[in-house]
Amino acid sequence: FLKESSSYVIRTLPGLAHRAGVKYHRADVREIRNWGYCTRDGRLSFSWQLIALPERLREYILCHELVHLTERNHSTGFKRKLGGLLPDFREREKELGRVVPARSFRAQ
Repeated sequence: FLKESSSYVIRTLPGLAHRAGVKYHRADVREIRNWGYCTRDGRLSFSWQLIALPERLREYILCHELVHLTERNHSTGFKRKLGGLLPDFREREKELGRVVPARSFRAQ
C-alpha cells in the first residue's frame, strides 16, 4: 500500500494545494499513528493506509492537512477554510470517524 498511497499523494496534493492557496515544503507517506499530520515548517505526512480509504475520505485527509498549514488548530477559521474546499467536510469527517483508525494497523 505504501507505493500506491505515495503515488496518490504525489498526483493529488499539488492540485489541492493550489485550490487551497497554500504551499507545502514536502510531503511523504509512511507508517504514522494518524491519517496525517502537518509540521510548522510545511512538511505533510500521511499514513501508508490512505489508499485503502474511499476517494472522498482520502481527499478530506489531504485537504484537512493542507488547511493546517495556515490554521494550526481546529478553530472557526480552520473550519471556514476547510468548508471552502469541501462544503461537505463535516459529513466526510463523520464517515472517517466510522473507519477503523490508522493507529490500529501496523505495516507488515
